[in-house]
Amino acid sequence: MAKKRKLPKMTPEELAQREQTQAMVRERIAYHEAKALEQEAKAQGEA
Repeated sequence: MAKKRKLPKMTPEELAQREQTQAMVRERIAYHEAKALEQEAKAQGEA
């Protein structure tokens, strides 16, 4: 069985930076999902 890697303790600044980065990632994912749905709807309209 493999050892579980321990995460280093993060400073408050690192936690804040991580949260900001995660928010940007969630926003980007939402944008691409909406774009994919729009393209799918457009393709359905053409068919």
